[in-house]
Amino acid sequence: MNFTPSPLQALVIFRLLFTGYEPKLSEEKQLKRKSRDELIQAGFLELEKRGRSQHIRLTDKAWDWAAHNLDTEISPRARTVDAFQALLSKLKEYLSSNETPLVEFLLPRSSESPLTEEAGDNVEELIREAYYRLSKGQDRVRVRLKDLRANLQQVDRLGLDKALLELQNQGRLVLMHMDDPQERTLADEEAALTIVGQKRHIVYMG
Repeated sequence: MNFTPSPLQALVIFRLLFTGYEPKLSEEKQLKRKSRDELIQAGFLELEKRGRSQHIRLTDKAWDWAAHNLDTEISPRARTVDAFQALLSKLKEYLSSNETPLVEFLLPRSSESPLTEEAGDNVEELIREAYYRLSKGQDRVRVRLKDLRANLQQVDRLGLDKALLELQNQGRLVLMHMDDPQERTLADEEAALTIVGQKRHIVYMG
């Protein structure tokens, strides 16, 4: 049977998958009986007897379909908060346990950063030049990330973040948190780069 879930059925599959929720048959209100029965007949859902109640659970077929169709259309009119909140929570756990910054998840190392022609392939050199311009040629001087970004407007944010992370991984710079909350400005917070849940506001090189 060649079955493709509707946008609403797809949303329910993702909601159950991301939340891990296996509701009682009487508690699943988002799908009408016809749509639910279609998913059961297609092998995406199954009913499991637990005490006096029947619970809805995803099958392996549903998991496999979801893994290959994360970009499928979902219903724009249905409630999506539960699924989205659960997904963000799981993403946070994954990034934290793997010590992976969000920027690396959104812009993998294998991807090309969408830099402007002015930046070209010399982002690291541009960072170095901007840093020493701001530090007046001195090593190991604190430079605010907001000032570095302001001096590198020809480099898009994701591309700059990726380059900064790579330089830190290579030991060529250090990204630090600004501890004094009274010293931090709104511009500092907006320019910060978050690594393992902590914002980094300052750059040191040399």
